[in-house]
Amino acid sequence: MSEPDRWGPLPTRTDRPRAAALRVLRALVGSDGITVAALSERLGGHPNSIRLQLERLVAAGFAETAVPPSDRRGRPSHAY
Repeated sequence: MSEPDRWGPLPTRTDRPRAAALRVLRALVGSDGITVAALSERLGGHPNSIRLQLERLVAAGFAETAVPPSDRRGRPSHAY
């Protein structure tokens, strides 16, 4: 069997995240990298709950993690 075309469009996903994760995913759409703190403020949920949903979305391939450049000390924030 031949290898799938790597340059063509991605196949449409038929799976769907849970309701809580879907709410977080909808908040991610259109954002150009947003932090857990900003999502928490926007959605009104606890940062730990939002972080859990983000971890599920990343594991399922619905979202990606990025570490924006920072000149601050300490652990860098992740953007999604």
